Parts: sequence; structure tokens; C-alpha cells
Amino acid sequence: MLFFVRVLIVAACLALPSLAMAQAKHFAASQRHFEDLANKAADLSASMDNPGEKNLCNYYTATAMLYALRAHALAQLAAVEERLRQPEDLALVRAKIVETKNVAARHLTNDLKALESLAASSENSRIHDLGMRLVNEVRVFSHNADTAARQ
Repeated sequence: MLFFVRVLIVAACLALPSLAMAQAKHFAASQRHFEDLANKAADLSASMDNPGEKNLCNYYTATAMLYALRAHALAQLAAVEERLRQPEDLALVRAKIVETKNVAARHLTNDLKALESLAASSENSRIHDLGMRLVNEVRVFSHNADTAARQ
């Protein structure tokens, strides 16, 4: 029985760095996705003649870049956490991850409501589809940030 407990403890210790590495990769992927969505929104904005549609695309661009920066910050912190071994250093980085997640989440609910409402009300299918992709990516980011803050 004692052997089994030791094996579980060793396995858990070995799994922790891979969780941090996975978090860094998730946030880096979110950053790339947000940057891609921002570029698509900017390109779409350039092709719009209607000022309202152009403004909506510009809003998507700005929102996507804002979340790309947030994802970048969390990816960097998760990558640092992956390398640390000292408990006090890990505690500090963990606290910074939670703090950064809390700052990122401060306006998340309102951002999602606005994005969903704007995307749903758009009569332009390209703007609607892009808006819904942005909504989905914000939801994924939110889930990953919540998971990172809980660990």
C-alpha cells in the first residue's frame, strides 16, 4: 500500500510541470487565434462600405487584439511557472497568474454579452460568423484562464 501511495505522489509531481506546459501552449494558441481573428476583422473592415459594418469590424479587431494581449501575458506566466522549482517562486508566479486572470476576467461577461449581441444582430453573414468565432474563442480563453487560476 505504501508503495502505491509513493507511486501516486511521484506521478502527481511529474504531471505538474506538464500541466503548466499545457497551459502555456493553450494560451499561446489562444493568442494566435485572437491575432488571426483581429487580422480577419481588419481585412473585413477594409472591404466594408457601410459605416456601421466597418465600425463593428473595427470593434472586433480591437477586442480580439485585447484578448491576444491577455492570452500572451498568461502564456508568459505559465511558461515561467513551468521552469520554477522553488516553492516560494512557484507561489509568487501562481499568485500573478490568478491576479492576471482576474484582471482579464473583470470585463469578460460584458464583453461576451456585447459580442454576442452585435454578432447576432448583424445582417452580414461574414460579420456574424466572425463575431461568433470571436465569442467562441473568448469562451475558450475564459475556461483556460479559470483552469489555470484554480491549479
